[in-house]
Formats: sequence, C-alpha cells, structure tokens
Amino acid sequence: ENLAAAVLGLAAIGVAWSRWEEHLREAGQQLSRQKPSAQESLFDAARQHDLPACGQALDDGARIDEAAGKLARRKALRLMPGMTCAGAAIGARDEVLLQWLLDHGADPGVTSNGSTLLEQAALKGSVSMCRMLLRAGADAKTESEPGRHLVWARSGGNAEVVRLLLDAGAHLLPKHR
Repeated sequence: ENLAAAVLGLAAIGVAWSRWEEHLREAGQQLSRQKPSAQESLFDAARQHDLPACGQALDDGARIDEAAGKLARRKALRLMPGMTCAGAAIGARDEVLLQWLLDHGADPGVTSNGSTLLEQAALKGSVSMCRMLLRAGADAKTESEPGRHLVWARSGGNAEVVRLLLDAGAHLLPKHR
C-alpha cells in the first residue's frame, strides 16, 4: 500500500512538473517574441548605425535624449545606465550618427553618463564633434565640474580642441592652493 501511494504521489509530482516546465517554456517563447520598446529600438538602431530605423523608433515614440537606465535589454546593448544615444555616438566616434541625432532634436547640452556631451567629445580629442555640439548650441561654460572640459580636452591629446573650447568660453583650469 505504501509503495503504491508513493508511486502515485511521484506520478502526480511528475505531471505537475511537466505542466510547470510547459508553462515556463511558453512564457519564455512569449518573452522572446515580445517586440522591443521604441527606446530599445532607438539604441539598437543607433548602435548598428541604421539611421532609417532610428527615425522609425522616434516615430514610434522613443525619446531622443532619454538615458538607457531602465531598458530591459540595456546590458545586451552594452549601454551604461546614464548613457544617451548621443553619448553612445561620441563614444563610438560616430560623427554621422551624432550629427543625425542633433539634426533630429538631440539636446547638445544633455549629460550622458554624468558628463556633458562636449566633455565627452573633448576627451575623445574630436575637433569635429566639439564643433558640431557648439554649433548645435552646447555651452562651453556649462561643465559637470569647473575646468573639466579643458582637463578632458588635454587628456584627449588634441591642442586644437583646447583652443576651440577656450575660444568658446570654457573655464580655465582651477588653480591649486
């Protein structure tokens, strides 16, 4: 009797486990079939340099200056939480994408990952990206920390970027006491 009850109990557990496995499989298939959000589509298209898909993502409701923070696929897209599409374009040294984003409403004064876009372009040593941002309205006087533009420009190794930022009104480096 005990053996028969144990066998019946194990069979019931097996049936329940099979149903649970089936439920998990169906849920996983549903998740994999879910369409990415417009914001994820924008970051993904930007990473692939697919400008028409970037435009479609904006039409679908993506916000051009939103940081990657809470995106479900942020890690899969290799994005830092505070990164914006424009910041990702600068990080990838993608001048065409940066100009496209600026032309489509990206704020040149937005911060991405805790620093201004101009600071990031200065760190990359990119005169052309710094000029793009300044022409689009970035303010060389707005820095995440005083003197940071010039510190990062010097780290970027391009004296022309330093001159460009000084001409645009960047703060001189603070004096040490």
